[in-house]
Amino acid sequence: MIVTIEGIPLKFTINRCVGIISKVIKEKFEGLNFTPSPRKGTKAFHINILDDTKAQECAQKLNGIKRQDVVFTAHVSNAQPYMNTKMKKFKQGKNRNRHLKMPQTVLVPKERMFNHTRNDLIYELQDKHTALMEINKAVGNKLLHEIVKVVEGRLRPFLNESENGFVLSSNYRFKYPHNTDFDLIKNCLAKTGSNLALTKEMLKCTPQPYEPKLADSMPLGTVQGAISKYSSAIHLELVKYVNSLEANVQGPGIDAAAQNKVREQFKKLAPSIPYIVVESLTKHIMSPCNVTLLRIYGEPSLPKLPTMQQFITKHRGTMFRSPHLYNCIHAQVPNAEVPALLAADSTWLEGRNLVIRIFCKDIYRKILKDVTSASTGKNVQDVTLEDEDAWENWDEEM
Repeated sequence: MIVTIEGIPLKFTINRCVGIISKVIKEKFEGLNFTPSPRKGTKAFHINILDDTKAQECAQKLNGIKRQDVVFTAHVSNAQPYMNTKMKKFKQGKNRNRHLKMPQTVLVPKERMFNHTRNDLIYELQDKHTALMEINKAVGNKLLHEIVKVVEGRLRPFLNESENGFVLSSNYRFKYPHNTDFDLIKNCLAKTGSNLALTKEMLKCTPQPYEPKLADSMPLGTVQGAISKYSSAIHLELVKYVNSLEANVQGPGIDAAAQNKVREQFKKLAPSIPYIVVESLTKHIMSPCNVTLLRIYGEPSLPKLPTMQQFITKHRGTMFRSPHLYNCIHAQVPNAEVPALLAADSTWLEGRNLVIRIFCKDIYRKILKDVTSASTGKNVQDVTLEDEDAWENWDEEM
């Protein structure tokens, strides 16, 4: 149910408003948008209380809040506020849930939380079993389809009782521990009709060798020459294509007019295309990247925080815990330390086995995009490295 808060100073952002409101009502809600307010120098902010029975109580709590000599007033609104298509619902800011001790579902819908956790469980299987994708390719990509369907079916019953992805994944692993993963893969492979007699050795539970960027090992002059050569070929093709566009598309509605407008803007941009291509190639090829991102999994869970901090600090790295997978951390270490860290794969700390892999976002996205589309009818959410510290419940036994 919608609650409207009036008296918001004009310079307040959605992020700031949500932070203030979160401390007052401690309920699950989404921040929507601003609309003009009849009170001079202020605006109205609309939020969606996920539990309709709590809406009136939340409005009463928000009445009388004072910020910058302005008193807020709040009331329940039955009308859905106009949503500007350029605006997005507020995305959770870093550390907000940890500091406020609020469940992740305050601003993350259950289905999105489910998708993130499901994806990370599939990534864990791919990371640990480095030959899994080769076997999947050999059976026409059917293996991953079966794995996604099984994991989704197993994970769904835990959704309602889990307040965030951290709890959701731990509930899943409590019933389906890591030692059952091989049987999962073997059974799914049998469903594809394959006659392959799968063994654990065939899955190659070892990290891929570290390969530095090719440009980092080439002389500077060679890299600059390659950029010049290929940028010329690329911008010639782009300019040729843009110049071939005709700004007289015919058709009903506003679609044709919009296409014509876009094509006109492309043609105006044509003289700048060579400079844009060179700048883009230079930025992506020449930009120094002195660190590498890795994922570290703990089986059955992660060691205690001080132990992991000491382990990562030894390799001059930084880390944060995954908000979607209870037994995973994301680490960032200097390139020179990557071989030593990968060599520490299968290290035992406090009775837990560490699985260490290089994070490869492009491969993850490519692997899951078609698989999840086929099994669920929806595209997978892009994998993102969130700037968030999620260390709560670190020492909790799963």
